[in-house]
Amino acid sequence: MEGLNHNSRAGPAYWRVEGSLLELTTVRSIAFFTWNAQTFTERWLRRGWVLAMALARPFLYAANRTFATKVMHTVLRGISRDRLDSLGEEYFDYKLKPFLKPEGVAKLRELVNSGASVVLVSQGLDHVMGPLARHLGVKWIIANRLEFRDGIATGRLLQPVIRPRGWFAGWPQRRGMAGHRSRPSQRRRVAGCDYSGRAGASCGGTANRPF
Repeated sequence: MEGLNHNSRAGPAYWRVEGSLLELTTVRSIAFFTWNAQTFTERWLRRGWVLAMALARPFLYAANRTFATKVMHTVLRGISRDRLDSLGEEYFDYKLKPFLKPEGVAKLRELVNSGASVVLVSQGLDHVMGPLARHLGVKWIIANRLEFRDGIATGRLLQPVIRPRGWFAGWPQRRGMAGHRSRPSQRRRVAGCDYSGRAGASCGGTANRPF
């Protein structure tokens, strides 16, 4: 597996998905996963929990966005990895792909075609961001990842947790390209996942995250 081009003078280009490519919220994708749980009882139990979390979300996010992000994903406990992979593909194909922003996609593909090592950064789950990355021809993503035991989600998020951006953080980037190259002083080493293969992700490498 090839690593990120860390030896490049300019460094990797980080591209935030939210705002530039999609209007993506955590609640919508989780609601889709829970509504498509395998049994009728599971669907309604999980959907009730999602509704409760959606009502509490503004208060949780106001207190601590990272903690709120962790809490929101606990409802996915007990769902298999294969099921989440399948639902992630379906969610991207039918709920996200038709609403990709053409201008953002064009600018991102221009950056990819220039030979830059592009890293998509998103608060979404890797089960959804993986299909997006493959669709756009991007090899690396930094996204939220669930912990699994024996192929079943525990409801916990692995580190690093990518929290949602602030209420007004998206405004400047909607006026221009959201991708940027980080300065060395801004970088932190975090897990990066290679999504260039159709079979799934390889998360053995590292990527730099500029925040």
